[in-house]
Amino acid sequence: MTLREFIVLQGFNGTPEQIAEALNAKSIPITNSELYTSTGIILALGPDLARSIIDKFEAAMVHDPLLRAQYDKLNSTGIDFSHPFTQQMIDDLKAAGIFTTEEAEALKRIGVRYISPYEQFAGEGSVVTAEDVAQAMSPQPVTGKRLELKIIFDLNGSFFAITEYALSGTSIVDKTDWVSVNGAPAPDPGKQQFLNRLVAILTEYISNIE
Repeated sequence: MTLREFIVLQGFNGTPEQIAEALNAKSIPITNSELYTSTGIILALGPDLARSIIDKFEAAMVHDPLLRAQYDKLNSTGIDFSHPFTQQMIDDLKAAGIFTTEEAEALKRIGVRYISPYEQFAGEGSVVTAEDVAQAMSPQPVTGKRLELKIIFDLNGSFFAITEYALSGTSIVDKTDWVSVNGAPAPDPGKQQFLNRLVAILTEYISNIE
């Protein structure tokens, strides 16, 4: 898949700068539900940060039975740092002034980290520039089209979801989606003519089923 195809399929629009910003935004969560013990935290965060976190956790759990239960897990079966309860607990400890922002975010990233759409496309650590986008989106001759259709049809109603791809060779250079429900008009006369022909063909086919 080319960068242009990826941008088109993601539905990003705007200037090259706006598209590059959207592509580089850390918006896609990657969860890790592995159970982490104190040893796992040391390996994930390093001894200095882990020592500070575990020390503060141990001091806080003296006054809270729920924290004590989580601390016991930390030293036995382990904690799932991707679980919403765990993420909220870390936020609460940060709000209470027990964890620093650095410590809280480091702990939360063990369970949930974020990557950008471009990293999903090109690999983690990758960054796309506005110049890359401008080059990828430069005009290309349209040499063909491809249609994808989702149809639910009977004599009492219909649903058509149609995606129209503009192709340059085998590469996707543009994409248009449109939907028609129960005869709602298509976006333009050409599409309406296509839709009318589909309805006629399907009506004839269903009517002749024995």
